[in-house]
Amino acid sequence: MADGQRDVVVAVTVPQARKEHRSKPERPKLGPWPGATPVLARPYRNISGLRRIPRLASANGIPFLRIKKPQSSFLSLLIRSKLKTRQRRRDKLDGMQIAKEEAALEDQWDDMIAQLKLASSGTAKAAQRNRDRRAPIEPGYVTPIASYISFNQLQHTKERKKNQQMARKMMDIIDQETELARQEEQERQATHGGQDGPRRGEKGG
Repeated sequence: MADGQRDVVVAVTVPQARKEHRSKPERPKLGPWPGATPVLARPYRNISGLRRIPRLASANGIPFLRIKKPQSSFLSLLIRSKLKTRQRRRDKLDGMQIAKEEAALEDQWDDMIAQLKLASSGTAKAAQRNRDRRAPIEPGYVTPIASYISFNQLQHTKERKKNQQMARKMMDIIDQETELARQEEQERQATHGGQDGPRRGEKGG
């Protein structure tokens, strides 16, 4: 009786232990820096000192506004995280392309075996009819892999469009910052006769 109880305990706890061993800790997600003002909240209407116009920069297609030097460490971390995510997606896609070719060979083999079995039990014409009926019911190995590849490519397309939209918004910010700098320079000229013009880099303040 005691041995039987031990067997039951082992049967229950081993799968649980394997599941816990295989589970990976969830990766922390990067979010906005606490207390930081969103980039798209620019341009600032009221600043102290001269307005410094930001520049549009890109890291392998990921747009960002270069506001000051040295670059913010949080911005660098955010860009690296996005680049790593994109690279992982591309690596998976390359692997799935190879897997798709191998799955196609498996499907051909299964189809050939199925046709041989059908042919042995009837005419070739009957085997073809059975093959046509079987096709939509048994998708084979390629179907789930092809679905994953399509999903992966869709994610890549969405990311590219999102980056393009962000770049346009950032260009609008630069245009607005430039216009505000021009107006502020005119005000300084009229009031104090100052000679300083708008500068590129970090904003005044």
